[in-house]
Amino acid sequence: METRTSPIAPCVALFEQNRILDGFSTMSTIRATFKAFEYAKFGDVLKEVKLNRSTAQKALQAGEVRVKVLSAAVNPIDY
Repeated sequence: METRTSPIAPCVALFEQNRILDGFSTMSTIRATFKAFEYAKFGDVLKEVKLNRSTAQKALQAGEVRVKVLSAAVNPIDY
């Protein structure tokens, strides 16, 4: 019988390890604004995507979490 591992298994294991050892971590300070690329209307991506350097942080509601994204992949097939 072949053993298969989920591609997210290492992430889950890391989460479980951090939860058990450190508890849930929180950011000590949250900036009021952040940088965001925004695509406001349909059209040519190169013309319509704009960098907003002062996007306001929204308040978290009960049961929500804020995740800081350090990097993200862009799928070349999307453009």
